[in-house]
Amino acid sequence: MSETKKCPYCSGVIKSAAIKCKHCKSMIDEVINNESKTIELSQEKAYGDQTMYLQEEAKCPYCHKSLSKAPSRKSKCPNCGETFYVRTRPSDRKKVIVTEDGIKDIELAWEQYHAAQEAKDLESMPDNISNYEKSRRLAQIAISRKENDKAWGYFNQATGEAAQAGKFRKYRFIRYEMAEQLISEGRHKQALDFLCEVLYLDICGIADSLFIWEINNPLIDSAKTGSLVPRVVKYTRVLIKEMELSKDEFQQIALTACENIYRGFKGPLPPNDAMPVLLEVAFGEAFPENIELPILKKNN
Repeated sequence: MSETKKCPYCSGVIKSAAIKCKHCKSMIDEVINNESKTIELSQEKAYGDQTMYLQEEAKCPYCHKSLSKAPSRKSKCPNCGETFYVRTRPSDRKKVIVTEDGIKDIELAWEQYHAAQEAKDLESMPDNISNYEKSRRLAQIAISRKENDKAWGYFNQATGEAAQAGKFRKYRFIRYEMAEQLISEGRHKQALDFLCEVLYLDICGIADSLFIWEINNPLIDSAKTGSLVPRVVKYTRVLIKEMELSKDEFQQIALTACENIYRGFKGPLPPNDAMPVLLEVAFGEAFPENIELPILKKNN
């Protein structure tokens, strides 16, 4: 009788009496000699040499023993003590149980999937559109596929590109779309942050690449240039009620949001000067067209 044998899982040479493989650490006290049964056992999918099982199979990817129930998150195997993870693979969107090293292979597979998907999506877009518009459209496509995490990456990329290009109006439009998406996800605090930015830009007035103030008649030294959008006002009031914010709480949120735009884009209106309008938008009942906007004065 041979003093050695091959591990049925990794094919490493081990002693005949071994009950645990020294190579892959698998428990082999229940060795399956029948080749057809071994194949049946190995229905798990693999990336490289890392083994994984479908979540529904409920088996440890280290020792290959059955688990009492299908895991839904990171867990420790009661048989071998190894920690395994649950991830979704891109090929069929099924959840799989993987080793720690197997996570890297899953992440790489997702990167390759997203890169191929993005290349395909970009092919359908006109060549003459701006980078920020491409990123914005990719975000909308991702949302339609319910890939929200991916969408936020594109949204952030789009706003960064629009800001770098000095396209305030496009920045404002994308920021508003982001607020709508946050509302649909139930993330009301973040949505209100973005709506306050949008309101500040609307109060100041924006053109394609400038605040409207900068392209007004140079012979006058003050003007009202902005206008409020009813839908933005409505969303803001709804969120205030749902979040049950006080005026002081809202004012703190609004000041922080407006300060980012005021400093980043060199806005014409200090945030404190915009606050009376923002408070009326948030807590008043007047129609947007009846809310008095501040007069912007030139800085001499």
